[in-house]
Amino acid sequence: KSIEGYFAKFSPDGQSILTHNKDKTARLWDINGRLIKVMKGHTGDLTGAKFSPDGQFILTCSKDKTARLWNKKGLSFKTLEGVYSELNEAVFSPDGKTILIWSIHNSKAQLWDKKGQFIRTREGHKGLISGVGFSPDGQSILTWSYDNTARLWDKNGKFLNILEDPTSCIDY
Repeated sequence: KSIEGYFAKFSPDGQSILTHNKDKTARLWDINGRLIKVMKGHTGDLTGAKFSPDGQFILTCSKDKTARLWNKKGLSFKTLEGVYSELNEAVFSPDGKTILIWSIHNSKAQLWDKKGQFIRTREGHKGLISGVGFSPDGQSILTWSYDNTARLWDKNGKFLNILEDPTSCIDY
C-alpha cells in the first residue's frame, strides 16, 4: 500500500511507521500499511515527527510554535510551548528522558523532560541556531549557529564551552 506523507520513519522495534505531511497531522501505521491513528492537534504544518528511543512516545513539532508528546498509540498528552517561533526540530536524548526543541528563527533552544515539564532555555549564540544534537552518551548537548560558533552544554543545559570558527558557518 502507498503511505501518503512527506516523511516516514520506522519505530525502534520496526513494527510501526510514523509519517507526517503538510496537512498538520502525523499518522501512525502498522507494518502492513494499516492506519492506526491520525494524530491531530497542531494548527501549523509539521516540521518533524519521531519516536522516542524506546518507542513508547512520539514527538511532533510544528510551525504553530509547539511540540507535542503522544503515547505509542497516538494519543496526545502534552503540548510543549515556549520557543516563540516556529519549531524546526525536536529531538530526544539517547536515553529518551530529555527533549531538546529549537527554532532556526531565533537563538534559543529549550530542554524539556519526557513528561513535558520545562527544564531550561539555552541562549548565548549571537546568530540564529542552525542545529542541535545530543552526544551519543546523552551527557552533552551541542548547539551550532550561523554566528560561526558551536556551544557545548551539559545534559542539564549548563554551559561548558564555545567553539569558534571565524572562517566558516557551522551548519549540518
